[in-house]
Amino acid sequence: MKEPMSRIPRSDSARSDGQRQRRLTRTIVLGSLAVAAAIAWLAIEWEADLEELLGYALVSLLLVLFSVALASAGGVLIWALRRRRR
Repeated sequence: MKEPMSRIPRSDSARSDGQRQRRLTRTIVLGSLAVAAAIAWLAIEWEADLEELLGYALVSLLLVLFSVALASAGGVLIWALRRRRR
């Protein structure tokens, strides 16, 4: 007879929050390094201006950070309104 699905340990359920956080941090750092290497490779391969490509990357990063800040501000506003209603 098969055991219930709830008894089968999942790989993430056995990990502590600290282990998950370190894993996420490692993934973000490695992803960032991969993007930096890809930009450098593009600059060399296509004989593009490295400063121009880095400028595009910076603008993209600023756009993402702005979007995150806007979403965070919206979340804080919703949280504050809900707390005030109580």
